[in-house]
Amino acid sequence: MIAGEWEIVSRIAQRSALQMVWFPQRREQKAVLDLCQEVAFHAAQGLPELRETPAYRILRDWLRIRHRDRHPDADGFQFMIMQAAGHDERVTPECLFASPVEPAGRTHTPATGP
Repeated sequence: MIAGEWEIVSRIAQRSALQMVWFPQRREQKAVLDLCQEVAFHAAQGLPELRETPAYRILRDWLRIRHRDRHPDADGFQFMIMQAAGHDERVTPECLFASPVEPAGRTHTPATGP
């Protein structure tokens, strides 16, 4: 069973003046954005081993944990990387990458460093 509708996981928020000085909560958002950019870049290049890249594996595992917490009975999940023009709603968002269905359980080993 694959459960649920598409969910927006991260959306870039406008910055405040305080964020110029300190904003530790933004680190997770920045990390996810960097991972998405790298996966989308490799997908556009047609990299056949995309699913084995560290960026894909880290993003997939991070999303798997979030998905498993929200949909504990689901067998799998899928994710998309979209590009939007921000606040300009006249521009249609573009799909940069759509993953295959990934298992919801721990069937893959987590990504590790060298």
